[in-house]
Amino acid sequence: SSGINAEYGGTLDIAEGDSVADHFTPSFFCGNFSSPGVHDTFLDPRGWGKGIAFLNNVNLGRYWPGVGPQVTMYAPAVFFESGDNQLCLFEVDSFPDSKTIRFITRPILGSGQDLDF
Repeated sequence: SSGINAEYGGTLDIAEGDSVADHFTPSFFCGNFSSPGVHDTFLDPRGWGKGIAFLNNVNLGRYWPGVGPQVTMYAPAVFFESGDNQLCLFEVDSFPDSKTIRFITRPILGSGQDLDF
């Protein structure tokens, strides 16, 4: 597996390493990040292929941002720990060259449109 290192609420940079995930899918990408507090948020998997996301061993569900029906995944505050957290992705299709993913404050539903509250 590859590690994910970043701050909560920002971009999660997946570290380079000697891993099968650097070259092939399906692969797991797991790592830890810090959360300064707990808030409802949305995981934004744009750039990734399709797979399943786990936050602190809780299955958030499947993602397939290129097809949908939704782009982002709801990550409720109760799934976060104050301080250290772990995000794991089981990617079955492809991953971006940048190997990054992020949490955002608004959902993106259908056709890539932001939902404004």
